Amino acid sequence: MKLVLGVLLAFVVTISFGAAFGHGAGIEASPLIFTNDREVKVTVELLPSDFYKSDQKMIKIDAYDHTNRETITNASFKVEIFNDGKLLLDEWFYAEDGVLILEVDPDIIVTNRNNIEIFGEKNNFGLWEKTEEAPLIVTGPIFDEGGIFTFNITLDAQDEIGNISDVEFEVQVSVTDVSYFQEDVGSKETEFRVKSYYDKISNFEYDSKENIAKISLPFDFSESNISHTNVIHTEIMFSKNTLEFLSPNYFGTGNGIELFKSSIFIDDYSEEENRIVHFVLLPDHLRHIKNQMKKTVDELPNSIDLVLTKGKEIEFPLRTLTLSEEYQVDLSWDPKVIIPGEKVKFIYTFRDTTDLGPIRDSDYTMTILQNGQTIFSEDRFAKIGADFTDFTFTEEQTGLTIARFSNISGSGQQTEFAFVVGGQTETKSSSVPEWV
Repeated sequence: MKLVLGVLLAFVVTISFGAAFGHGAGIEASPLIFTNDREVKVTVELLPSDFYKSDQKMIKIDAYDHTNRETITNASFKVEIFNDGKLLLDEWFYAEDGVLILEVDPDIIVTNRNNIEIFGEKNNFGLWEKTEEAPLIVTGPIFDEGGIFTFNITLDAQDEIGNISDVEFEVQVSVTDVSYFQEDVGSKETEFRVKSYYDKISNFEYDSKENIAKISLPFDFSESNISHTNVIHTEIMFSKNTLEFLSPNYFGTGNGIELFKSSIFIDDYSEEENRIVHFVLLPDHLRHIKNQMKKTVDELPNSIDLVLTKGKEIEFPLRTLTLSEEYQVDLSWDPKVIIPGEKVKFIYTFRDTTDLGPIRDSDYTMTILQNGQTIFSEDRFAKIGADFTDFTFTEEQTGLTIARFSNISGSGQQTEFAFVVGGQTETKSSSVPEWV
């Protein structure tokens, strides 16, 4: 199974917008293996939760016996770590309490068999053992980049129940891959940050003529791989001032197959100056892409190619979550085309992400901002969980605009939406997206 590392957002996976679905536990377990009338699994956990950018990385490995529901003690682990087919570590370790902790220092590079050195003490059996005086520190370029890391683990143990000898496990864990790209967007150059929580990004490009972004990453479309894949999650970040690519909604394709609306999410609140658009593909989404491709191709590709295209028409309501994942806000406005000097009615609903029911008796603050300055702010109360605000933009109040909903139900939580208010007729063709 492949799990995501890092603290991610909560996503919605049902047809309407569903319940919150969290990714990013940073822990993965092998399938159960039966040996000597025991059910045993091995768990690999990469710590801390922001492992990919932390300066203090640790690997936690333990074996668990489902028979007596206890960690297997007096355990020896042979740990092999592979990435891109390369062997990064091959060594035996011993953990008396059954919990093996390896501290990783990727900045210290020494030259030996695998550019790896282990600082610790060997016990009487010749196995590396952690002590208070000599902690196990694995040094070398093990996790200096992201991607899928395969742990092949051989377990030997002798506890109160009996012996375990040469039982092999495989655990795959994904480490976040982050890349930056400078792309021409219209008349200026824009930086795109692309993250993959599944495997390394093999290619990214932005087509300024079509205003589409393309991401490619390796993927095996075999059923065995799909069934062991928890989620494929990638994200594209760009400045909210990139008006050519700013849109209230997007649609996407995977290998030319149209994706479900539930696979694409807009996040305007995690980074104040930037928009993040997420691709989230669950196993059923991957099977759909595979089945559609099999109708037109003889051989399935070994990559997944995701294309993000800005929507040409606004589809209401727009939806987003607070950072805590507790609240969802739905937003619409009328008329769809916002023209300075004409009254706009903003209509919104606050929802509980557990059941998507309206949150009654909600107090909140609605704020409208342009160029980082507040042009409207009001504390309000939504008796039935839904409310509206009328506002008229002046001729000078055009361009990138933020509608922010804060302190929802007194929680201190907030979220926001980015959109564009049309300017003068002569400026529309050059600076305002066509959906305006």
